[in-house]
Amino acid sequence: MRFRVSSLSYSLIVAVVWTILYNGGLWSFLSRLPWASGVGQAFFLVTFFFFLVGALTLLLSLISFRGLLKPVVVILTLTNASASYFMQKYSIVFDPGMIRNIVETDLREALGLMTWGWALYVLALGVLPSVLLALIPIQWRDWKRQWIWRMGGVATGLALIGGVAAVAYQEYASVFRNHREVRYYILPTSYSYYLV
Repeated sequence: MRFRVSSLSYSLIVAVVWTILYNGGLWSFLSRLPWASGVGQAFFLVTFFFFLVGALTLLLSLISFRGLLKPVVVILTLTNASASYFMQKYSIVFDPGMIRNIVETDLREALGLMTWGWALYVLALGVLPSVLLALIPIQWRDWKRQWIWRMGGVATGLALIGGVAAVAYQEYASVFRNHREVRYYILPTSYSYYLV
């Protein structure tokens, strides 16, 4: 019998990969914030890791349909790699103004940004992870059981988010209230939200 993972496990794997590989700009931004509260910086960063994994798992679970999940994961993994490269190289964030600039960019300008450095980065952190994630076999079930797994993924995501909120609500409220730009650093949600 061939090893397969559930759609929930697959969503968790993808969420962890995306959180680690593509959110360097986010981690850098969060580590530069002033930490005046009783909770330490390391504790906040660890809880934010679980918060982000929970949020991404929840979102991926909502689209965990056979024939949809893996193509979306591959496309977002490739775009995450490219977005991460530009965030690190040019110190940009994906806010509405940046998305407008991307949409208005002509082909000549876009090709000028695609350097060898970009190509190597996307190959190593985009193509390779995309292939590896696409090769993970998923155990799909009949629609009733798959619906239960999908809701399990949503519940897992909510549990991770809720657990983080339970232990660090004040710090999160402060960060999201005083540093609203944090949402522009989170990949893939920052650019996906404004493109949809």
